[in-house]
Amino acid sequence: MSEPTEQTTTEHASGLKGRLIALSGGVGKYEHWVLMGLAIIVGILAGYGAIGFYLSLGFIQEYLFGTDDTGLASATANIAWWKIVLIPVLGGLIVGQLLRFMPGGRSHAVPHVIEAAALKDGKVNLKDGALSALIASLSLSFGASMGREGPVVHLGATLASFVTQKLKLTPAVARTLLGCGVAAAVSASFNAPIAGVFFAHEVIIGHYALHAFTPVVIAAIAGTLISRAYLGEYPAFVLPDYVIASNWEFPAFFLL
Repeated sequence: MSEPTEQTTTEHASGLKGRLIALSGGVGKYEHWVLMGLAIIVGILAGYGAIGFYLSLGFIQEYLFGTDDTGLASATANIAWWKIVLIPVLGGLIVGQLLRFMPGGRSHAVPHVIEAAALKDGKVNLKDGALSALIASLSLSFGASMGREGPVVHLGATLASFVTQKLKLTPAVARTLLGCGVAAAVSASFNAPIAGVFFAHEVIIGHYALHAFTPVVIAAIAGTLISRAYLGEYPAFVLPDYVIASNWEFPAFFLL
């Protein structure tokens, strides 16, 4: 994926972006300093978006079931049977009506972000992204059997695309910032900045070029800091300690 040339950058330099380039001292410095600044902004927005999405799930579930998702499975034993039946049905009815306003009749997730990066110059429709986040939030809150990974990734990409479209950035920069939004959202949602960086590069951007790697890392750090400020430094998944009982395990690891 080629970097934006001086000509294409000049053609797209309008509005706020043009002022940013002027402040940074020209096209050369724009490639570094302004992109780093935009990565921080996107990382903060995506971080807050992921935290808001996570907190909304807990708020709705607390109201419906009396507990959040961490204790929902065990709490069902003390919930009236009619609530266990009625709440998911009601949620399905609401979500089904909202899906009528989505293109194709389905909410958007990771495949749509990959499509935006590969075929749409990093552009994600803001209305579709916001409605997809709402649908996913309601689905999860009312008991749908799905994860929050896909919705969070799409929400981070939507916020990043909103910034790039407002500033009229080049497609190359837009794709990089799309990866920044995804990395920050994953990092904030799961307190996993390294996983966010690798996911953004391998799945969304598709390469590890230096001009994209640095801003993605910065955005992931920004999203992680936002998450830890509100949710603490606890990992999303607690893994047990593994112990090597015998050296015969190594051949099995190799085969695995």
